[in-house]
Amino acid sequence: NSKRLVLTERQLTYIEGYFAYTAIMVEYKDIEIVIVKDSPMDKILGYGNLEIRTAGEMEYSFHKIPKFLEVKNIIEKKKI
Repeated sequence: NSKRLVLTERQLTYIEGYFAYTAIMVEYKDIEIVIVKDSPMDKILGYGNLEIRTAGEMEYSFHKIPKFLEVKNIIEKKKI
């Protein structure tokens, strides 16, 4: 199962799947909270989890994201 998190100028897009896929698109202006979570093993392996909460009270969880702190910082800067 292929998973990709793509950050563009206006939104983040999470795509999962090979032949049939699911895509989640969230505009930065709609994001209220970005939460990062990791475990000691995540730190060793270099990935973590992101939770995104939007103004419409939607919540999205993205797991095993590489460079998750950098991703969080990019999202935080773009949502302003």
